[in-house]
Amino acid sequence: MRSLTRMQPRLSRGVLLASLGLAGLSALLPFSAGAQALIDETQLVALPAVVPPQEYRFAVPSAQALNLTLTDLQTPKKFTSLQVVVTLNDGLVGQASVPAGAPSVTLPIPAIVSPAAGSEYVVRVVGTPDATQNVGAFGVCVSSATDPTNACIAADSISGTLVTPQPASTSGAAALQTSFTTSAAAGPYVVTLTDDRFPAPLQQLAAGVALNSTPINSSPILAGTPTTLTLAANTTYQLDVAALADAATTAGLYGVHIVDPNGTTVFDRIIPVGELAPPAPVTVTSAQSVALTLTDEAYPAPLVKAMAAVTSGSAALAVLTTPGTQTGIAVPAGTVDV
Repeated sequence: MRSLTRMQPRLSRGVLLASLGLAGLSALLPFSAGAQALIDETQLVALPAVVPPQEYRFAVPSAQALNLTLTDLQTPKKFTSLQVVVTLNDGLVGQASVPAGAPSVTLPIPAIVSPAAGSEYVVRVVGTPDATQNVGAFGVCVSSATDPTNACIAADSISGTLVTPQPASTSGAAALQTSFTTSAAAGPYVVTLTDDRFPAPLQQLAAGVALNSTPINSSPILAGTPTTLTLAANTTYQLDVAALADAATTAGLYGVHIVDPNGTTVFDRIIPVGELAPPAPVTVTSAQSVALTLTDEAYPAPLVKAMAAVTSGSAALAVLTTPGTQTGIAVPAGTVDV
């Protein structure tokens, strides 16, 4: 049985399950027949003050039903609540909670006759440790449904702990301090600062460019107003950006795009603010039209709000403000972020 100690916090309202899919579209076939999945996964998310879930993966066996048993090891004390959820790609396989007064619960996992190559179940354990201890231990045993001894499959079973975290800062303020180097062309460079208004408009957003300690712009560079600055060739400048997220969401997203006198891009980035989760990068082999699907799995309860965005460089290509599907998203070859 493997020991699992790494915890990965996610951000949302409580501990909830959502799935996200990004699929390429065929130019000639309808979406259902011509789609090729580029990202197809499910994530469990939690507020900073909520115990981060533990997760691990194991390969989907061919034509074999399984039993997954979650056990409260009651070390140092019994969990206040303990449950497990199993997903495959962006779908919910099943979930179970350890009943009050019982040490464990068993979740049947049905057989898949011909699983896709590389398919993996993702197991996530969610729980609330005893309030006086703030830590609890659990075990997950995966066994063959046809094994009368319920012997654990070592490679697919784990033990681990859940720890109550310290509250994280939710100020929603962010400062970017970076640099960019101009091209061989001296002259007017255009700096464009964009508030992507995801998941809500930023309260404040301003930027400045400096050479060593000397400011280049005489007034702040503001969102939505391209600003022209006269810059030297082959020179490294400092770029400073200050952002303040919406007070209710404490999260935001903005982009910075800088081009030289010939229109060549010298800086192109999109920056998350506050509690916005880091993006998932997706490699796109060729320019194409894709579809974005966001699904609230409503486990253990519906999300208060779920949104998703696809970005490339400093540009937001698509935004979903509610669960659903958006098609016809033109993406370039290279890496896009979801």
